[in-house]
Amino acid sequence: MEYARTELCNVEAHRRPSMTDILEHSYFKEQDYVTIVSFLQNLPCHNKSERAQFYQCLVAKLDKIPEKLIARQLTKLLLSRMVLLDDEAVEHLLPHLLTPRSGDETKRDHQDPPTHPLLSMEMFKENVVPLLIKVFKVRDVHIRLVLLR
Repeated sequence: MEYARTELCNVEAHRRPSMTDILEHSYFKEQDYVTIVSFLQNLPCHNKSERAQFYQCLVAKLDKIPEKLIARQLTKLLLSRMVLLDDEAVEHLLPHLLTPRSGDETKRDHQDPPTHPLLSMEMFKENVVPLLIKVFKVRDVHIRLVLLR
């Protein structure tokens, strides 16, 4: 909070840090949401092993983020073409993202299930289904096969 008070609220605009400097601050570097968005936006810049490591840890990170934030802000990035074409994402992320929780599951607490649904049926219908319809219209056989699994 001291950083926000002294640096971000500086009366002299030229003395305020740039957005890049702000995002480099330790507070933002430790935020799962910021790191996920940053990684997904720069996905082509990462090598295969970095992407594999990212997708293997992603569901655990997403589980710490509020469901509405995942559904409304991250779903579009998580269902991007680059993600759908990545074998690691298909294996480690998509089963959890594309499987909604059933109505009787109120929490995301599961005892080591094969899939760990990230979104409730309501959030899934509202935010994922419209994107899936758009994605499925793309005439890419590989993406269609991924979605049909």
